Amino acid sequence: MELPDDVILDILSRLPFHAVGKIRALSKSHNQATYTSYFKALAAGHQPLLLGFLLQSLRTTATGRRHVLSFATLRPESPPLELSLSFLPGQTPQVLAVGPNGLVLFQSRHRTRHQRQLYTICKLPTKQWQRIPIPKTRFFTLNIAMYVTRSNPLHFKIIRLCRDTTFSKRRRSFCSTVCELFDSESWRWKRLEDLVHDNSLSFVEPFCVAVVVGGLAHWQFFDEKSILAFDFLSETWSSFAAPEAITVEQEARERTEPFKSWHTKLVEYKGKLGLIREFSEPAAARNELWVMEDYKERVWTKKWEFLVSNPTAVYGSDTLMAMENNEKVKFCNVETGNYSYRQLEPTHYYGSVLKVFPFSSDFEPWDYYPPPPRSPNPATVAKLLRPSPPDNSK
Repeated sequence: MELPDDVILDILSRLPFHAVGKIRALSKSHNQATYTSYFKALAAGHQPLLLGFLLQSLRTTATGRRHVLSFATLRPESPPLELSLSFLPGQTPQVLAVGPNGLVLFQSRHRTRHQRQLYTICKLPTKQWQRIPIPKTRFFTLNIAMYVTRSNPLHFKIIRLCRDTTFSKRRRSFCSTVCELFDSESWRWKRLEDLVHDNSLSFVEPFCVAVVVGGLAHWQFFDEKSILAFDFLSETWSSFAAPEAITVEQEARERTEPFKSWHTKLVEYKGKLGLIREFSEPAAARNELWVMEDYKERVWTKKWEFLVSNPTAVYGSDTLMAMENNEKVKFCNVETGNYSYRQLEPTHYYGSVLKVFPFSSDFEPWDYYPPPPRSPNPATVAKLLRPSPPDNSK
């Protein structure tokens, strides 16, 4: 006897929130259903959940610069999320990356040694935090992303892209990007092979939010025609092209109307990599959502055409989030055309770069292994074991 789909969804929605990933691996139908607004509402009705987006911008005040952080959700009955961050170590904390189930990577400034930066992982709803070692700060951070390979006990990895600021008098036709990886099992940073690319090819946009789906972090190149991906499991890099229909049309349009092109943005859609194309012309508001249906064969499919201005992210399987004057966000259901507004507290500074991080979490305390004891540096060990010179004074 087969149970109706509604009964199955109700049963699945009562499972712990961190088990959603396992639910999606059961079958394609379960995977599709867990991204719908209906399933999210069911799950939130059985347990307190935070489903929405963290928004961060930089504001300059008389006392210096500080980062403004707010939370936007489609559900007005959602539990409150405390964002004071006063419990974190250091000063002026800022969000660098967000992982599943409320895990956030923060960077803050040391309270006395202001040139020193602190890295902290934290589960925001429970205010649990843990310092992690700082990477090689002589490299300038371009971008950073985090992936949780296991929730219970917690295991995560962080990839950091850096610009090598070493001065060179000789002009080179290529440049390299330093890559550093942190693994919570070893509790150490390690340097991977540098990414070497032509100087004529602009690299990823600094400080943009990486899109992590399927165990891979994705960034766009500046030309918006190609995408860079890092696989957290195999620790390897790859790159591939944006949808061909977009790149061909964009090249033809740039030749005839160089000042009337469009902007593209990577997003997550139902656990897959998506790309939103937004026209820069106010009169041409026909925007599109493309989704990579087959990652192995790099097959893109156009899903939506919509008229929402300033689309920022996708919520669930049918709702877009867009900014409205840095004071409120607009949630628009693409299928029904219904929309609702949510006021942001606090509001964000007009003109500042706004970062949007998808955020979903429960209120259960995290379970993780304590950091392993740090072993001495091999050079230090060799020095300690070095035999002392003979005493010839006797």
